[in-house]
Amino acid sequence: MKRIYSIILFSVLALCTNAATTIVTNSGNNFTPEDIVITVGDTVQFNITNAHDVVEVSQSTYNLLGTTSNGGFILPLGGGTLTGLSAGTYYFVCTPHAGLGMVGTITVNAAAPSGAEPWINEIHYDNAGGDVDEGFEIAGPAGTDLSCYSIMLYNGSDSELYGNNDSIVLTGSIDDEGCGFGAVWFGLPANGLQNGSPDGIGLYNHCTGTVIQFLSYEGVISSAGDGPMIGLASTDIGVEEGGTHPIGGSLQLTGIGTAYGDFTWDSTGVNSYNVLNPGQLLCGAPSDTTVNFSSTSATTTEGVGTFTLNLNLNQTVSASQTIDVNLLSGTAANISNIFPETVTFAAGTNS
Repeated sequence: MKRIYSIILFSVLALCTNAATTIVTNSGNNFTPEDIVITVGDTVQFNITNAHDVVEVSQSTYNLLGTTSNGGFILPLGGGTLTGLSAGTYYFVCTPHAGLGMVGTITVNAAAPSGAEPWINEIHYDNAGGDVDEGFEIAGPAGTDLSCYSIMLYNGSDSELYGNNDSIVLTGSIDDEGCGFGAVWFGLPANGLQNGSPDGIGLYNHCTGTVIQFLSYEGVISSAGDGPMIGLASTDIGVEEGGTHPIGGSLQLTGIGTAYGDFTWDSTGVNSYNVLNPGQLLCGAPSDTTVNFSSTSATTTEGVGTFTLNLNLNQTVSASQTIDVNLLSGTAANISNIFPETVTFAAGTNS
């Protein structure tokens, strides 16, 4: 006996790339992928068979598997190219097969500011017991070549660079974790960062000779005695770690924005090395974002074992998010033994 289950998915707070092209094909009567996330300036290319078209519809029409155009983009049978989409969410269907669930979404995120510099995003220098996992994180626009940047470490006792380990030339590039931003962690050995009262850390662009930041913790360095920051006063980040700070914690930026000055430092978080910090939103204020089921309904034969449903967010989350899946309708016996379920999307994922 077969049963068809229709699922409603509760909303979840989801977080929101260099110009790129996303290719959409079809697998039978399904778009692949069906939920697309791009950045302003990107292109979506529909390489689909001649049995399918692409028509933009309203969200309500999309939810009802309807086919009435909202006056937006229309691509003929066989597909074509979409360019010039502004930030927002677009809903589309294949008019011959919408009733079979051949629908999709395009989420367009705003581009990262042009020419924006990276910033120091997270620091860990002290914890209870022997110091472990010390280091710093650099965040900023995706694709930034970090080989032009150096970290300068200052000893507050004499306001000068540490010595042999005073300059760290960065390598690699910043990944894209959503909205055209990402973060890279640089780990250091134990006591790689001094324990303050005060000590400083600076970010320097040695390709342009520009001081990006000169920060300190546990006080202010009134005037750097040497190096790129010579004569400059540091900015105390206002939070600190000490000998009782728990292992696994860090000092990290939180808030909403797209540049260092938009955020504030917090000392209570669990480290999020190599991932944008929990509570740090780079796509504007969070909004309820629909979680998309792989189709509007699913059919299975009772008693055959595991039944797998594929769920997708239309945006990648930068911190772990949990949703509830609840039964909307159905007639199978003991359905309460199947639903509700809790589903967790791990940081950096959308499926």
